[in-house]
Amino acid sequence: MQGFGVTNAAPLEGFKAERINCNGHGTGLKLQDFTSAEVNESYLQNGGVGFGCDKTGSNFNTVLRLRRSWLRGNVTAGAQIFNVLNSLCDQAIFEGSGANTPTGVSISGGLAHKLLMCWWEGVLQGGAFSSCGSVHMDGGYINGQLLTSAGFYAFGTTLILDGAWGYSNLTQAFAQADTGAKIIVRSYDLQGVTFSTVNGGYVMWEISKAVALTDAATVTVNASAGNYFTLTGTTGRTIAAPTNAGDGQEITFELENTSGGSITHTFASGAGAYRSAGTVAVGASKIRTVRFRYSSARTAWIEVTRASADL
Repeated sequence: MQGFGVTNAAPLEGFKAERINCNGHGTGLKLQDFTSAEVNESYLQNGGVGFGCDKTGSNFNTVLRLRRSWLRGNVTAGAQIFNVLNSLCDQAIFEGSGANTPTGVSISGGLAHKLLMCWWEGVLQGGAFSSCGSVHMDGGYINGQLLTSAGFYAFGTTLILDGAWGYSNLTQAFAQADTGAKIIVRSYDLQGVTFSTVNGGYVMWEISKAVALTDAATVTVNASAGNYFTLTGTTGRTIAAPTNAGDGQEITFELENTSGGSITHTFASGAGAYRSAGTVAVGASKIRTVRFRYSSARTAWIEVTRASADL
């Protein structure tokens, strides 16, 4: 089959497709205006959109379930799945191509998408997700070898990585939060990858992610790089306002003094910086810890707790 479309003037209810093979140059399978749809064990490959959903007027696409399906397309615009309020993708394969334009993505629009053990191979150059309310990736495999742009990233989306695994040989960032996107990392095993942020996006770590800070007169901190920052030195420093902050992020500082006398660290103040209980003195050959939480309403890192004595 070289293309298959289902279009309804009124919302379509209860569409179900089993074992479809579409290999064309437009839309492999396109649904329009449905309240529920299920696609199982399908292979969709073409030069336009592997699988498409669209809407007309005030109609909308409500629930989509995609199971054991392979979406393989050189998407030149739009997305493989778009304009769906809620979707569940169970053991689906999303495959892109190095020839895509920057606008092609895997999933675009909607409120909530749940991905169970899905496989990404050569993610589209436009990224994986665009303007979705939230995407929860539970398990699954990500292969970044074929990517030629920013890689697996979210655009204006809350992306939750919960048990994702895979690898990348890219020199650029693999998972990127772009234009207000938030990536929440609960657990993952991604080898050779880095996380980055642009245009107000940020990464929130719900697992322990330690980062050693570079000792300098003014210490710089990237809040999206981790959530536990260590600083070792013999002289008191000024710790600058963290970059790439997002509402609700929490970071902890472990400040170690390796000198023979007491030293004092200062947290920067002002917009985007810290609201702390004061400087932090660390005794000779001792450690102190301080934890902060970022408040976007106050545009500041609020001190939550600190060790009451040297450790």
